[in-house]
Amino acid sequence: MIFGGIVLFIILTGHLIWLVERHCDRGQGSFDKRYIHGVMEGMYWAIVTASTVGYGHKVAKSWTGRFSTL
Repeated sequence: MIFGGIVLFIILTGHLIWLVERHCDRGQGSFDKRYIHGVMEGMYWAIVTASTVGYGHKVAKSWTGRFSTL
């Protein structure tokens, strides 16, 4: 039950960050515009951010993305 909740949280968070950041064109660190690749990058970002302090190579660039990651 707990594992399922964590997986669901990662999937939802990956979609959310991709939806917010997919139109941002501010160089490296932005998420892929394609759905599958972008959501997978968003899920990777969610796992890295939740399990560590983050590596910094995937970051929210837009103001909406930065605000939603607080």
